[in-house]
Amino acid sequence: MNQVIEKLNWAIGKINDAIYRINYDVIYWLAKHLGMSLPYLPYMDYVPYLAKGGIVTSPTLAMIGEAGPEAVVPLEAGAGGIGDIRNPEITINLTGNTFLGNEAEARRWARLLLGYIREETRNLYGSPAF
Repeated sequence: MNQVIEKLNWAIGKINDAIYRINYDVIYWLAKHLGMSLPYLPYMDYVPYLAKGGIVTSPTLAMIGEAGPEAVVPLEAGAGGIGDIRNPEITINLTGNTFLGNEAEARRWARLLLGYIREETRNLYGSPAF
């Protein structure tokens, strides 16, 4: 699939080259000789690769899943979004029998995780959440 996107981006580059030539060889020349301002043609956006992540803030055509499974989740609350990212809800799931019958180990992990959560909250927002 990356080869398709690479070819598509190559074609978009060629179209943008043509737009550049039209803007500066035709429109600029006409505007200069006619003594008026003419609008330039807009360039096309390339298709971005998001295998390493990214945040999209407007409608965007993008390649996703090219490096394996990816999650595409709205950041805003509602409609399946993850909610207010400034005040996240944190869920930690531990599976298996890691703490089965070992309450001291479970408490040690709880204190450790709570310390990390407080530290990160302090770093992000200036004060711990709890």
